[in-house]
Amino acid sequence: MACPFFEPDEPLDWSAWPGKYRPPLGRPYDGQCRAAAGERGKPDRGHVIRCCNLGYARETCSRLPADSADAVRFTLTGGGALLWVVEKGHLPLAHGSLAPGQPSGQGGLLDAQIDAYLRAARDADSE
Repeated sequence: MACPFFEPDEPLDWSAWPGKYRPPLGRPYDGQCRAAAGERGKPDRGHVIRCCNLGYARETCSRLPADSADAVRFTLTGGGALLWVVEKGHLPLAHGSLAPGQPSGQGGLLDAQIDAYLRAARDADSE
């Protein structure tokens, strides 16, 4: 469940990822914070790992707007469709699905996270 304001750009080396569980975007990413009225900013690496990649950071991230969504969840179905859910406090606010190869049409950060998730899935399949 990545932060909905996280714009992933470069994959991080796996050594940066704590623990053995799978990152929400399929692999750890470095990137930009877009929480402050569209303003771009690069938090320090620890914040990116702890808050941006993981979401649900309302208690630990001062950048997250109080009334906003706080996580985005992704999964692939057996048929290759991508399902996404934007959440606030573990409850769904918006959701959708995409057939394989279909653009999301959601725009902005959600599209960037979908692209990152699908890129990680393709990389995992080719290993």
